[in-house]
Amino acid sequence: MDFIGYLRRIMNRDANETFDPMTDSLEAIANALGIGPSVGLWMFGICDPAMVASTITIVTNNLVGLPNDIFNDQFYMQVIRNTNVPGAAPEGEIRRITGFVGATQTFTVNAFPANVEANDLICIIHESLITPGLEVISTIVNAIFDLVNAGLVTTETGGTLTTDGALQDLYINNAPAGVFEPLTVQINLAPMLAADTIVITENYRIRPGGGFVQKDTETFAGVQAVPLKNIDLEPNRYGIQITIQRTAGADHPYYWEVFYRG
Repeated sequence: MDFIGYLRRIMNRDANETFDPMTDSLEAIANALGIGPSVGLWMFGICDPAMVASTITIVTNNLVGLPNDIFNDQFYMQVIRNTNVPGAAPEGEIRRITGFVGATQTFTVNAFPANVEANDLICIIHESLITPGLEVISTIVNAIFDLVNAGLVTTETGGTLTTDGALQDLYINNAPAGVFEPLTVQINLAPMLAADTIVITENYRIRPGGGFVQKDTETFAGVQAVPLKNIDLEPNRYGIQITIQRTAGADHPYYWEVFYRG
């Protein structure tokens, strides 16, 4: 089947195959009349290969012929693909358009969080198609996530504890302000001798004002072939306590540290 011939016939008003895309297409007609593309509610754009990377000045190469300021304050720009580093900022970000120069296809926008660069793919969206205040909401949400991500860093504390035969707190968070995420306690049992025995217990408080409830316990006796021990911890709301007790042998200083998400 002559598929191309069939397409050329259906693009004419009769059965002839006279359609020539070089002269008869909408794009060719627009160029011949000296007019650019019409402004739609949603348009696709490509950043010019010669464009200088910028957070506020974006130059396209496929929106020729549009008048100055046609997009100002009524359209938004969204970066739909970071061509150099897909998935990285400013991909997915949206900002209000505040200026447009038709002759150079140059947009001015509220600042993106990272540079828009040559060959990035963008879309131009009319405000009627998006949630009112989307840019403001997006900025606030991004700021919140920045704070949260900055706060979710691994924090460490530790020290040295010398056993004395009594039950001792190795690590305790007795009254956390909210849900927190302890990760692990590490303790170096290298000082242990053949006659030594210590018991480490993991306890949690699971209701306000309640007592600590034992979840796990482990006994270590004698010289440890692998001296560094990990006690894995769980998220908690009301309190966590890790205890240590020397039940046989001599007392020694033990180095320890705990990791948690602060």
